[in-house]
Amino acid sequence: MNRTIVAACALAALLAGCDRKSKNAITKVNGAFVTQTETAVELRNLLWRSGEVWNELNADEQKARHETALENLINKRLITDFAAQHPDSPSSVRRESEEEFQHFHNQFQPPDEWKERMILQGLDERALRSRINDEVTHLHAIESWLSQQPGKVTEADARAWFDAHTKELTIPERVRASHIFLTRHDQDKLDREVEIRELHRKLTSGEATFEDLATRNSDDDSAKLRAGDLGWFTRDRVPREFAEKVFSLPVGETSAPLESHLGWHILMVKVKQPQRAATFDEMKIEIIAMLDREWREANIKRLIEELRANAKIESINSQISAIEP
Repeated sequence: MNRTIVAACALAALLAGCDRKSKNAITKVNGAFVTQTETAVELRNLLWRSGEVWNELNADEQKARHETALENLINKRLITDFAAQHPDSPSSVRRESEEEFQHFHNQFQPPDEWKERMILQGLDERALRSRINDEVTHLHAIESWLSQQPGKVTEADARAWFDAHTKELTIPERVRASHIFLTRHDQDKLDREVEIRELHRKLTSGEATFEDLATRNSDDDSAKLRAGDLGWFTRDRVPREFAEKVFSLPVGETSAPLESHLGWHILMVKVKQPQRAATFDEMKIEIIAMLDREWREANIKRLIEELRANAKIESINSQISAIEP
């Protein structure tokens, strides 16, 4: 086959592909088609991320998801064009893409479980790698653009925000406590009350110390390595019935056996700290992170708006409501 025939065949295949895409198109962005198939996939991804079921949504909710999926695809097309105009080092993109793929892969046990999860999203390894590469490419372009934008957050900005919100910033009441714990989820030991009361008897009679009983008997593997020490925690970090007891217990006293939905506990509070006003040094890192996140979101929103304002976006097919994930 000579080069002319090869070129003609390649052109015919390209035109056939374009024709299929144009017939399947919903929107055209700077000359590139956004298809019904892509919209269905994006819709499926959108539902997967939010944990929603399509048939459980009402008509207005389905319409809103359609609009969000299409907006996402338009924005991705615009960012793809933007990234092509602001290319980063191909080797660094490849390296980071591979690192991201391996990080994703290593989250699953057994190792091939991720493939089953991807099938549910209509992806194979090649498509997943392509998606990750696109996301890394987009991120590099956006990060490069952000680095050139004015108004980056400073410590002075964080201090000004702290001064304006001082009354709202408090460190909640917290305690440092220890426990001896017997789980209620051991199928071979369904009734643990006799055991916990015997441990409590040994403790109150002086036959054994709290630390010794926790180390030898507790079913909380992480705490038993620290002789029952749970570290510092606030009310919202523990079960309600547990919090009510431990926060009412005087420092240094040992509780009677307490049953929660997790099992049986014997508690001892080591230290208590009342609620108090936060200091700037305690909040500085969080405030800077919050302000930086807001700065980034505002600038990325502005970038998208500028890209959309300068883009040619054509609606081709209004029948998006017929698309299902």
